[in-house]
Amino acid sequence: MKPIWSTIIDVIETLINYLTQLSNRIPVELFILVGSFIEEVVAPIPSPLVTTVTGSLAYTQGYIPIALCLLGLLAAIGKTIGSVIIYFIADKAEDFLMIKIGPYIGISHKQIENIGAKITGTWKDYFVFTFIRILPFVPSMAISISSGIIKVPMKLFVIVTFIGTFFRSMFFIVFGYISLEAFQKISKHLEVTQTYTEIALAIGLFALIVFVYLKRWRKN
Repeated sequence: MKPIWSTIIDVIETLINYLTQLSNRIPVELFILVGSFIEEVVAPIPSPLVTTVTGSLAYTQGYIPIALCLLGLLAAIGKTIGSVIIYFIADKAEDFLMIKIGPYIGISHKQIENIGAKITGTWKDYFVFTFIRILPFVPSMAISISSGIIKVPMKLFVIVTFIGTFFRSMFFIVFGYISLEAFQKISKHLEVTQTYTEIALAIGLFALIVFVYLKRWRKN
């Protein structure tokens, strides 16, 4: 019997192959809309996959450069919808988990929500969150999950996600459009960076929980 981890990897590889084959069966516009959504909600899929393939297809099908903006908008729509779903899942998960484990680690549901309450939607909030969304090496799912946990205002979340993922998608689309071979070399480094970033975030979260728990234990 295969280990669960091996089975998960097989499923992800199957999904990646399916997306690659799908790109040759449907219009580019539909592919990037649907593909970006799937890419967003299934984190193990490399984030440059759909947008890079789209850029390459746009070049081979004779798309003029200005038409890439439409593809970028469709990618942003797909990713924003996927991000909102992840946001709500993280929000509901936080509500449940904090009730169960919050008392043991000294962090209450209200304390977490108070973090999001400090994000009032100023121009600085929009600028910072949009900038983070644009960065190609920052895992998109990590942003959506953390935003859902602290309950970032929905209006702010949707706007910065749409704008940020548009520019992020355009970055990958243009690279795929100009040179798929050149991008493949860069994307390998980006995937490694994303992996290390995800590991760092997980370690940071674990360290924070341990720190809070030890602080509470010493008080008692």
